[in-house]
Amino acid sequence: MPSSMPHDLATELLRILGDGSSCHVGSLSETTGRSQAHLRKVLNELAIAGLVTRPKRGWYALTDAGHVRMKFDPKAPVKPRQIRKPKPGSVRSRVWRAIQIKQEFTIGDLLPVVENNSGGTYATIGAFCVQLEKCGYLRGVFLAGDHEALNNATRIKKYRVAKHTGPVAPVWVEAENCLHDHNTGEKVYA
Repeated sequence: MPSSMPHDLATELLRILGDGSSCHVGSLSETTGRSQAHLRKVLNELAIAGLVTRPKRGWYALTDAGHVRMKFDPKAPVKPRQIRKPKPGSVRSRVWRAIQIKQEFTIGDLLPVVENNSGGTYATIGAFCVQLEKCGYLRGVFLAGDHEALNNATRIKKYRVAKHTGPVAPVWVEAENCLHDHNTGEKVYA
């Protein structure tokens, strides 16, 4: 178990959050007598372990896995989940590389990169681009001359690279609503 996440504090936070409601880190600080910075560090590790979620900035709640954990095995040590690196030939890795080469593109421009892969659909590439845009890696604008489209779902969006951090594609961490960038070692929140 990492030294930054003492077992008793992690268990205490899980117990406090166990009533089903979300808590602000400030109220958790008052309850536990620990600093907000220290609590955030432990809560983030609990989120990586899949036991806690962050519904909005500064607020934390138990996940379903956290509730099950507290019901059946509340004293077991918390083991943080390792954030996977993308596989070198995966769809996201190839799309990330193409994005870095093209610098400005539409999702349709990226389809040939993954054309022969069954997992490389328009929706997969679109979801990855949306995640990158939320976290500031891409900037998206709708193409001019596309005003007749009824809604944003039918309009074509052109993306431009806003931040290039290295060759390894960032990985989306659903439990924390963020991208983990293996190039910099940091998490970028949406």
